[in-house]
Amino acid sequence: MLLASMMSMAGAAQAATVKVFVPEFRVTGAANRDELKGSLQGLLTTRLSGADVAIVESPQSADLSVNCAYIAFGKVFSLDAQLKNAAGTIVGRAFEQGDSADDIIPAVSRLAQKLNAELAKSVKPQAEPSPASTGTPIPTQAQAPAPIQANITQVVATPAVIVPQMASQQTGDIIHPQNVTKAGESGMIGQRLDGAMIGLATGKSLPSGERELYLALEQELRLYRQGDKVTLLANEKGFKANEKIIGIDTADLDGDGVPELYVTLMRGDELASQVWITENGTFKLIAHDLPYFFRALPGADGKSKLYGQQTGRDTDFFGDVSEVVKTGSGYELKNPLKLPRSATIYGFGRIVEKDGTVRTVAINKDGYLTVYAANGEELWRSNDRLGGSETYFLREDQQNVRVTGEQFRKIFVEQRILTTRNNDIIVPKNDGFWVVGNSRSFSKSSIYSFAWNGAAMEERWHTKPSQNYLADYAYDEARKELVLLEVVKKPGMIEKGASAISIKKVE
Repeated sequence: MLLASMMSMAGAAQAATVKVFVPEFRVTGAANRDELKGSLQGLLTTRLSGADVAIVESPQSADLSVNCAYIAFGKVFSLDAQLKNAAGTIVGRAFEQGDSADDIIPAVSRLAQKLNAELAKSVKPQAEPSPASTGTPIPTQAQAPAPIQANITQVVATPAVIVPQMASQQTGDIIHPQNVTKAGESGMIGQRLDGAMIGLATGKSLPSGERELYLALEQELRLYRQGDKVTLLANEKGFKANEKIIGIDTADLDGDGVPELYVTLMRGDELASQVWITENGTFKLIAHDLPYFFRALPGADGKSKLYGQQTGRDTDFFGDVSEVVKTGSGYELKNPLKLPRSATIYGFGRIVEKDGTVRTVAINKDGYLTVYAANGEELWRSNDRLGGSETYFLREDQQNVRVTGEQFRKIFVEQRILTTRNNDIIVPKNDGFWVVGNSRSFSKSSIYSFAWNGAAMEERWHTKPSQNYLADYAYDEARKELVLLEVVKKPGMIEKGASAISIKKVE
């Protein structure tokens, strides 16, 4: 009993946990200020650490708040932080600065080290309770041990994480949240695939029930057969040093029942896209130097259509997004779509209301899913960012070289938005440790499905988060399967990285 009493008092003497809230940064002087607000917040949050520090999600439940500002002057920037208590009194300060965007992450890490030291000063040990306050009698002499009970009560350990039970079915106007609609369990197929892939497109379905999959690296095309495992059938590496693949799509424009592979290719900062087929285990080039971005999307009839858009000297995306049609031995853009001015060929989809009204769904420049009317009016915007891609192409940027110090700027290729036959929208979401300026590093992902109710998007389901970056995906509506291309190991200076195919059954 004496030993138990001493251990109890020792545990009570441990330091109290200080609860810390980190709001979005205030950003001044940066072109991508909306993006930086949340990115810098996430960077700092992950770097505030300590056994006695707990990060909370609201200021009401916090003991201290870390209010930070990012101020840019050309390429030079400053990070300034104030540590405030619940009464709004400043109890600590810290600042850091850097000379370029490449120094943002190291500067945030240095700032976090200083703030961790300030937070340590705020952690005070709890008062050690006296024996009288705990009601424990002070032993005056050794006592005989109590007799052992014949019936011993079993101690059951509680799990570290409690999984909430599904709420019971309820009727009425107020419905309590239910567990998300299940997307069937599955996993990686068989083996890792060498290389960090950037693109996925489905080929023909085989009589055996297997399917063909086209995968792409930045300078390589591959054809796999996917069943219980994936088997390499053919590959093509004949690309020049200044050529870069930024996307692949399939479509059967010649009507022979076999889809062609449409490769969006940049040569330097100019489009030089290509069309390939596979014959007898080899890739065969049938068209090249096409000035189009390609993107295949399902149409209202459920059949996939191929769309294209061009680039301009002064604009990254020029002209309307139009349907790609085959004319003899060439290709043309016809039947232009009426899209909002901000929408490009990447990151848009379309839904049709019951009365036939067409709505455009797009991921805007800040990463929010947005629904537009035909006249370009914004009807709805998501609260959370969706999409997110690490694939990009470069364009010359002489106008801003004095400000940025960079001759080229990066244009990121946004994720696909797919529309199902029942008019639901499917869109992925990549999350990561940091997303700053021209840099992207995503490390986990999910797929979401939404339905338009005429006024707002309602979530139908989402997949369990994966601890991998989602490079591309496809949806086989006949099989109710999501085919996900995930990067399981990022490339490095020497290592090429690795990828895997993941199949999820949507039930």
